[in-house]
Amino acid sequence: MPSPIIAIDLIKKAMIKIGALAVGETPSAAEAQDGLAALNDVLESWSLESLSVYGSMPETFTTVAGQAIYSLGAGGDWATARPTIINGLYTNVDGIDFPASEWSIGEYNSVGLKTQQQAIVQRWVYVNDAPLSKIILWPTPARAVPITIDAPRILTNVATIAVQLFLPPGYVRALQYAVGEELASEYGSIIDVSARARATKALLKRANRTARVSQLDPALMGYGFGGNPSTAFAAGAAPDQWSETQW
Repeated sequence: MPSPIIAIDLIKKAMIKIGALAVGETPSAAEAQDGLAALNDVLESWSLESLSVYGSMPETFTTVAGQAIYSLGAGGDWATARPTIINGLYTNVDGIDFPASEWSIGEYNSVGLKTQQQAIVQRWVYVNDAPLSKIILWPTPARAVPITIDAPRILTNVATIAVQLFLPPGYVRALQYAVGEELASEYGSIIDVSARARATKALLKRANRTARVSQLDPALMGYGFGGNPSTAFAAGAAPDQWSETQW
């Protein structure tokens, strides 16, 4: 059944596939809530797998001068769906995008001068706290600038069985088998849908896969100005002033 689909119809299809319902039957109110809980469990689990979600969710926020740490999530400094990971981040300074590189918290802790400020953010650390996660920027933004975060999309929980779901091709069928697999043990089903659940999910992952681009740490390329050409730009050095070893 293609998208859009009402949540209860998806749940009914899942229960039919494991033999918990006969064709034409309607789940009881309790069974419908069991199915809704299973559906939300599946969506939450899939949100942790980058290839199980369709695309990323770039969002742009604004930094605060002198503030390095920002909370992410509902009610946070940057109000958004709390990401599980961040794929990339860049600041826009005077109309030019400057990508930043990810650091581990250990690398950030090794920095002696954490209060250093400049307009261009060079590094970021993602701290996967709950209920709000955090992102740490270095150097600390010296002024308010737009900053764009690219994070995998979060599959939003379904509030009620009456919600209409709009999903890309293949998701409805994959979710029917995944929800059926989730419910099978609760209903004592002898129909094993696990193989079909894996196969339909694998199709989604294949469709969501993107080509990988090989990257090399700029520090290994011999850039001047601390190994980052954006730092050279910020320092006022024109490209024709960089030596071959720097560039």
